[in-house]
Amino acid sequence: MLRQLSIRNIALIENLVLEPGEGFTVLSGETGAGKSIIIDALNLVLGERADKELVRSGEAKARVEGVFSLEDTPLVKELLAENGIDTEDDTLIILRELSADGKNLCRINGTAVTLAFLKKTADKLADIHGQHEHQLLLDKANHLSFLDSFGGDEIARQKESVRLACTYYQSCIDQLNGDWGTEEERERRMEMLQYQIDEIENAEVTVGQEAEYRARADRIKHADKIRDALTEAGHAISDSAIDQIRAAMSVLSRVSDKADDYQALQERLDSAFYELEDIAEELDKKAGDVDADPYELENLEERLSVLKKLFRKYGPDEEAVLKYYDDASEELLRLHNAEETIAELENQAERFKKDYMVKARRLSELRHDAAIAFEDRIRAEMEELGMKDASLEVDFGEEGDSVSPDGIDTVEFLFSANKGEPVKPLSRIISGGEMSRFMLAMKSVAADDAMLPTMVFDEIDTGISGPGAQVVAQKIARLSRRHQVLAVTHLPQLASMADCHFLIRKVTDASRTHTEVLPMTRQERVREIARLAGGAGTELAVRRADEILAEAERFKRKTE
Repeated sequence: MLRQLSIRNIALIENLVLEPGEGFTVLSGETGAGKSIIIDALNLVLGERADKELVRSGEAKARVEGVFSLEDTPLVKELLAENGIDTEDDTLIILRELSADGKNLCRINGTAVTLAFLKKTADKLADIHGQHEHQLLLDKANHLSFLDSFGGDEIARQKESVRLACTYYQSCIDQLNGDWGTEEERERRMEMLQYQIDEIENAEVTVGQEAEYRARADRIKHADKIRDALTEAGHAISDSAIDQIRAAMSVLSRVSDKADDYQALQERLDSAFYELEDIAEELDKKAGDVDADPYELENLEERLSVLKKLFRKYGPDEEAVLKYYDDASEELLRLHNAEETIAELENQAERFKKDYMVKARRLSELRHDAAIAFEDRIRAEMEELGMKDASLEVDFGEEGDSVSPDGIDTVEFLFSANKGEPVKPLSRIISGGEMSRFMLAMKSVAADDAMLPTMVFDEIDTGISGPGAQVVAQKIARLSRRHQVLAVTHLPQLASMADCHFLIRKVTDASRTHTEVLPMTRQERVREIARLAGGAGTELAVRRADEILAEAERFKRKTE
């Protein structure tokens, strides 16, 4: 469960610390005070993608930290242990840092993690219901995923098996749909490939060849200049340097036996003498080796012309030409074996589709079983929410023959709120209040199945008023006996059920506006409930708010 949420420099929030209780925590306040910003910050902790626009204006970084207790969360501990993250004291600290330049950092107990891993971990800690989920539920394209999530691990495993079978089949189909062409087109393509392969082979291309040829051609073109330089350098050494060093050796030899350092100098002169003699011989030899053979130059320029042509056709350098050669050889082999390959792919595709259909039909059976249990549990939840005549049916469309990673099923939720009325698609008949209760029923079932410690509702009460509001409030109060529940609400009945009630308000000083969170006493809660009921400031409204709160307290005592 969530112990503490610390927020710094997120939108209007400069520095805020929220410590929700174990049961039911309510956040209320004027519109625009920052309640939704707190939910946005919690979403960041739970691995949602970050928007740099959330960073408070004028600040370089924003930071959100969530501290969770891991008591009774073995799956989370197991996941963290597998990834080398310590949780010995049953405490989990999740940190998100956002920069105004778009960079962000995720840490779990001090260890840097990917956003994907953070999301995987957080999915086992909490679930946030936002208004956008109403729209998701109204779109029947999302109903199958809702049903699958209810089906638990068995459906998840079978769905992964179906996905893999689909991948294998689709890979075969993609290869079959490749550019094989007709037999005549393949023949023409093979002739062209063979010509290109022969052209590259005949050129005997090797990496670095062009540079070598250019260097050799350059030496031939400048042979006279090179020969003269080598000869002149050799003569300069022989005519002066060697004779002078020889004379120095003779003079120094008279005293070289008088001290070790003189002897060392003598040895260095000897070494220099012999080195210069060797250099002079090498210069003379290289001068004799310089050849200005015009036939070799012509051959080199012809080879360079061939390489230039290959570069123009197959790539900018030898490596690119050789890569084209390898690819062309591979394609030629593939086309030579095209008929056999196509036949084998067709056989594989047929086998993979049969395997897919077996697994997809098993997935469909699991979904049908899950749908029956889902319908029963949602009806029970709806009855508890004051809609005893509500009816839900999971309608399976006709089995498809296409291969999809989701299987062969199409699903739509059909709903009736009243006795005797036929079930119809959700989007055609359900009201705002009915949708909120239907969503609450679904969330309750999902949270129990997933053993989620924490549930967060961002204005689950949309469209609810009167007796329906009281029913929803009581349902969430009972739900908070099994889960930690946080709710942003405008309903006085829901706010009155809180075990912890925080007022979110916007404060403006001389230069800036910021959001602050204040825990409320019972008397302060009475005034806030009166405001939510639309009668702030009147004695009658305050008395009525006190009665609402007292009634909620009696209900909670009865359900403890």
